Parts: sequence; structure tokens; C-alpha cells
Amino acid sequence: MENMTIIGWLHTIACVLAMITGGVALFAIKGSVDHKKWGRWFFYTMLVTNVSALLIYPEGQFNVFHWMAIGTLVVLLLGWYAAPRQRSVGWANMHLSCMLWSYYMLWGGLVNEAFLRVPVLKQFSPFFGADGAVFGMIQMVVMLVFIVLWLKFLIRTTRRFKQRSVV
Repeated sequence: MENMTIIGWLHTIACVLAMITGGVALFAIKGSVDHKKWGRWFFYTMLVTNVSALLIYPEGQFNVFHWMAIGTLVVLLLGWYAAPRQRSVGWANMHLSCMLWSYYMLWGGLVNEAFLRVPVLKQFSPFFGADGAVFGMIQMVVMLVFIVLWLKFLIRTTRRFKQRSVV
């Protein structure tokens, strides 16, 4: 932590805020004032998180984590674009999917950072020569949690639209 730059601190603070605001938006009543307010905060903190990630070069070169930040930005912007167009099930599911997967990338990044920086986890880290089994299992559990959430929300959203069309 002693070698962290201002960009590194900005990135870290934005990540923590994005985790909080994203969680609140995710579990707020969809379409509510709270969901929209916290969703905006999530969007802005994720923008700062990913743009700042593009400015961090620990080994002095562009790497896989920079590509992940670019991918997350694309998904985040697509989800933001889809938000006001949710009158159709396609756009509603696009918004849901993009925002949820950008939130997943944040949690996946936390696992990566933990295995890079937490001394007790470094011994299990593929970044430091371990076989990566523990790291992989934890990443898989995080991914499975998000897949379950994604399917739950997709089913709920699709049912909501089907009920509207019947009425």
C-alpha cells in the first residue's frame, strides 16, 4: 500500500463505492426512485473504476486486466444505453444483463486483487506460481452466484412482460 499512487487510491475508492452502490441498486425495487438513483451512482463509480484501471501500469505494459476494463466499459455503456428503453423485454433484459455482468466483473476483480495482495492468499495464487486451484474455485463460486442471480432476474423480467401482454 505504501507504493500506491493517487490513481491507485482513486481506483480503490471507486471500486469500493461501486460495490456498495451496485449492491443497493441490484436489490432495490426495479424502476423505483432508489433503483434509479443508486444505479446512476453505480454507473458513475464504475466509469471511474474502469477508466482509472486503464491508467494503472504496474509492470509498465498493457495487460489482460486492461482488456477486462475495456470489456467492462463496453458492457456498462450498453447497459446504460438500454436503461431508458426498457419498454420491451429485449431492452429490459439487455439492461439487466449488462449491469449485472459489469457488477460481476467488479467482484471477479476483487478476487484477483485479493490473490495478488493478501499475504495468506498469495501462496494459492496462480500469479505467484501456484497451480491456481483455490483461486479458480473461488472465482467459479462468484461466477455461479452471478449466473443464478442473472437467471432469476431474467425469468422475473420475462414473466413481468408476459403478464403485461396478457392483460
